[in-house]
Amino acid sequence: MHLEVKCSVNNCHYWAEGNECHAEQIVVTSNHVGGANPSRYDTGTITSSLKTPTNNSIETCCKTFVKANSSDAAPSYLPGY
Repeated sequence: MHLEVKCSVNNCHYWAEGNECHAEQIVVTSNHVGGANPSRYDTGTITSSLKTPTNNSIETCCKTFVKANSSDAAPSYLPGY
């Protein structure tokens, strides 16, 4: 299944023209969980039993972000990067 994901964060490694996200996997969580675990919460650590409810979209965050042209290696759970 192909899912089109739109993203306006143009300094992300996975961003492409047309505001498209080219990451193979996307991790979205609540701001509370994402902020409390800035570098430890990703696809490799998330479990299907973890629930992070929010009241609206402003309380969510994308944990897939990798700064473009940075020395940071892309997460190992995203094949091909």
